[in-house]
Amino acid sequence: METVNGYLTSIQSDLYVNGTEKDSIKTSIDAICTRLGYYFGNSEHNIHKIIKKDIFGSYSRDTMLSRKYDEDSDIDLMIIFEDANEYTPQTCLNWLKEFADYWYPNSLVKQSLPTIVIELQNIKFELVPAYKNDYNNLYIAKDSSNWQYTNPKDLNDRMVKLNSNTNFEFKRMIRTIKYWNVKKNYRRYKSYFLEKYLTEKFETSYIHCKNQFDYLDWAFYHLGHYDANDDYISSRIKSAQSNITDAQNYEKNCDYDSAVKCIKKIIPET
Repeated sequence: METVNGYLTSIQSDLYVNGTEKDSIKTSIDAICTRLGYYFGNSEHNIHKIIKKDIFGSYSRDTMLSRKYDEDSDIDLMIIFEDANEYTPQTCLNWLKEFADYWYPNSLVKQSLPTIVIELQNIKFELVPAYKNDYNNLYIAKDSSNWQYTNPKDLNDRMVKLNSNTNFEFKRMIRTIKYWNVKKNYRRYKSYFLEKYLTEKFETSYIHCKNQFDYLDWAFYHLGHYDANDDYISSRIKSAQSNITDAQNYEKNCDYDSAVKCIKKIIPET
């Protein structure tokens, strides 16, 4: 007899990026990083040197959904230029656009502020120009004219610690909620802010959770208090909370089939 926790666990194994998909993505990452090295700091193409190429975002946090369940999943690649601080972000974006057009002429390449997007068959890349100042602080493009400070390592480190403290349950829950955000919430939450918000909340509340059903319950409790909610999002959260309550009551009465049916209304089968 399948329980809610068993159902959620099986869903999570499908959402995870692994196997041939992960190998394919790694091959694409290696290729684009090599090509960036060939193109920049080269008088034949672009003389501006790259001092570092950094993967960040959900892929680096290990919370990216498989493209089978989120066609918008992408790889965020930060390109740290030696002299980007001397130019506007748009100038640096132009460099990256010229690189993409040169190396990926058969792929869709476009600017989507503040990134250059390259859509390959197996994955989408978002290239973000950046620089470090004299104090080693990191700045990325905010828009075409302005730079903004960033510290992606902070969220990564906090999530790693929280995931370890929760016996690796936290990131599994994050992927589940992101799947709900795609399937039921029409992507109304931006992935980064969703992960950041839930990390902040679960750092002080994970002790209440013993399994994935508990994590799902607490995730929607916290989302119900998210100040980014509008009426539409709030109604979807209330519907999810109602189905969770019904599922909890069914499980108390050992009616596991009915409990799982309630949860499938929130987290559909993959």
